[in-house]
Amino acid sequence: MIKRLHHIGIGVKDLESTVHFYKDILGLEPLGTVEWPGLKAVLFPFGNVILELIQPVGEPQLRVGESLYRLVKERGNGVHHFAFEVDDIDADVASLQLKGVRLIDEVPQQTAGGRIAWLHEEALDGVMIELCQEGYQIK
Repeated sequence: MIKRLHHIGIGVKDLESTVHFYKDILGLEPLGTVEWPGLKAVLFPFGNVILELIQPVGEPQLRVGESLYRLVKERGNGVHHFAFEVDDIDADVASLQLKGVRLIDEVPQQTAGGRIAWLHEEALDGVMIELCQEGYQIK
């Protein structure tokens, strides 16, 4: 099932100033940027894990964007989710469903970063978990 921790999603209020800190203060080089409806992200490699800094842009457009929007509005910057890379996302989603795990994505979705599926935050007491098969393919 799980191969490794792929990335950690961190919700941020001000993407530009947070990127400045990671890049100019800590010396990390960004892999690239990703945008979804209502969300903008910059990715930084950190060992074999990616730090995904995500800023809500306006009102949330996606279901998972709702929890990010609330996190940033209520608490400011903070960890939003953990993403685990898996070998076979279809089999893993099916297995989780058989075990009664509540999912946001009952069918994995294709994104620019690969195929993903979100577990519902209630599945693990409020912790958001993303499964990804291919991981980000940033050019």
